[in-house]
Amino acid sequence: MKSVKKEDIVKILEYALADSEIIVSELDFSIGLDTQGVDSLDRMNIIFQIQDDYGVQISEESLEADEWLTIDKIVESLNKLLKQQG
Repeated sequence: MKSVKKEDIVKILEYALADSEIIVSELDFSIGLDTQGVDSLDRMNIIFQIQDDYGVQISEESLEADEWLTIDKIVESLNKLLKQQG
């Protein structure tokens, strides 16, 4: 099983946020995306892109627990999910 890295998630963010005014290279990986201008629609676009790219299903409970709120948490949560499914 391949491990997901921050660089992989940055590429997804660049694609998912292409229509927004957010500059992905300026995002802080360790703090909440919502505090950096990523709104709920942007966040859902990111989640949908992750699900499409990795063939995973992200649960509502996981989203509500803010396991997908920062880039660091996205990497950690996705690796954990891939390990469980793989």
